[in-house]
Amino acid sequence: KIITPNPAELNADSQKSTIPPEQITDSGVPQDGIPSIDKPMFVTSVQALEELNAAGMGLAVVKGSVARFYPYQILTWHEVVNDVVAGTPMAITYCALCNVGVVYEAVLQNNALTFGVSGKLYELDSLLYDRVTNSLWSQVTGEAVSGKLNGQKLVQVPALALSLKEFSTQYPTGEVLSKFTGFGRNHGERADGDHAAIKGGDVLIAAKNLWHPKTRVVGIEVAGKFKAYPQDLIEQKTITDTFAGANLRIGIGDGKVVVTNYTDPQ
Repeated sequence: KIITPNPAELNADSQKSTIPPEQITDSGVPQDGIPSIDKPMFVTSVQALEELNAAGMGLAVVKGSVARFYPYQILTWHEVVNDVVAGTPMAITYCALCNVGVVYEAVLQNNALTFGVSGKLYELDSLLYDRVTNSLWSQVTGEAVSGKLNGQKLVQVPALALSLKEFSTQYPTGEVLSKFTGFGRNHGERADGDHAAIKGGDVLIAAKNLWHPKTRVVGIEVAGKFKAYPQDLIEQKTITDTFAGANLRIGIGDGKVVVTNYTDPQ
C-alpha cells in the first residue's frame, strides 16, 4: 500500500550531503521555475502523431498492459512527470541540459514521493527535490545527495529511448503524454540553452576537458562500472574496447546500438 509519509518518520540529518555543497551550482532558474507535470494527461498515438514531431525522441515505459510515451519535446520544458503506471508511482525525469532521460519508481520505504525541479545543478546535471523532505536528488543516478534522505536511492525502471513513430508502431494502443500540460509552453521548441552559458559551466567544461556539451553518447555498464562512447563515432564504425575485464564490440545493428562481449582478442 502506498501512503504519504510523515517527514518526521523519515530518519536523517538534514545537513548530510554526499557531494561537496560548494559544487552544487544555481542554474539561474528558481525552484519550480521549471514546473513538473503532476497530473499528466495522455492521448492516443494517432492523435500524438498529428500534434507532435513523429521523429522526435522520448522515453517509453511499458509495465504490464500499459505502454506510455513521454516525448522529449514536452519533457524539456518540465523535466519531471509524476505519474502512476500500472499502479506504480513513477518519476519520469529528463535533464534538458545533458539530454539524459531516466525513469524511477517514486517509492521509498513503501512511501510514495513526488518530485520537482530544484533549479540547482551538479556537474551540469539537474538536481531534483522531493516534496516531503526537500532533499536534493541526482536526476541521473536516482540518489539523494543532500538533505534528510541523503544516501537513499530510487529503483530505476527500464525505459526505451524511441521516436514517437517507433513507439506508435511497436505499441499501437499505447498512450502519449499530451502537450496540454496546464502550462503555457511552446512544445515545438527546446527549452535548454548553451551549457557554457550556465554560471560556471564554461569553467567546468574546460577544467574537465569534456566533449562538446551537446555530444550524444551511448552509456554502458559492466560489473558496476560505467563508460560512455560518442554516438556519432559508433554510427561511423564498430568500436572495440576492453573495459572492466570485458572485450566489447559496440556498433549498429538493425538500426540500434548493439553491445557484444566477445572472447577472442581478434
